Amino acid sequence: MLNKILSFLIFLSFFISCGDASFSKETSKKTEEGKTDVVPKVSNITYGEMKEKIDDLRLLLNKEYIASANKKTFLDSTSMVFSSFLVDSLIPYWYGTPWTFTGHTDTPNRGEVACGYFVSTTLKHMGLNLNRYKMAQQASKLEVSTIALTADNVTFMSNISLENISKLDEGLYVVGLDNHVGYILRQPKVTYFIHSDYVSGGVIRQRIEEAPAFQSQVYYFGKITDNHLLIKKWLKGEKVKVVVP
Repeated sequence: MLNKILSFLIFLSFFISCGDASFSKETSKKTEEGKTDVVPKVSNITYGEMKEKIDDLRLLLNKEYIASANKKTFLDSTSMVFSSFLVDSLIPYWYGTPWTFTGHTDTPNRGEVACGYFVSTTLKHMGLNLNRYKMAQQASKLEVSTIALTADNVTFMSNISLENISKLDEGLYVVGLDNHVGYILRQPKVTYFIHSDYVSGGVIRQRIEEAPAFQSQVYYFGKITDNHLLIKKWLKGEKVKVVVP
């Protein structure tokens, strides 16, 4: 069954990228330490077309989910697909979009976007049924709670360090700081902060140790990868209720 699911997911990845030669291409840049960071490149298709392709993917996956015998295994794999398409296919369009405190554009690189709106808008454009305005207007902790859905999916830290971060499972998270919010991408040897950055003035992907905005008294990490409740809502188009005070 697992091999069948993985084969199907590989097929879907091909389906999404079909006709788009640059879909899987990446650009690299050298850090000051001489290490190479790989940054996903924007696809040749338009942003609107990418959103349509991702929604087609969601509908296909939902049909397979309904038919699957092992729901847990399917959701494990689908959560990785969701995270991958968000980070590698949708968010790259947003890199360089200017930050302002009140920015709320829903079109990358047209207008400005605040940190909360960057997160809520990209999640909505992935197909989550949520109110991006209401979510973005909440405190960062509540934004995290909205996506985590349960307390079990939230990890709290007050003493941040690379060692503490490395204890998080690999995958994608929404992270809430004192007065900031973004995504954390945990990989085996590096952790990235993806956010609309008030320091550099735009949407950016940085190693956390090179991100001045990643300074806070508190940190709330809400799971996206391995968050089965969230993925089921995505598949079915069910409403994600925004947590408010």
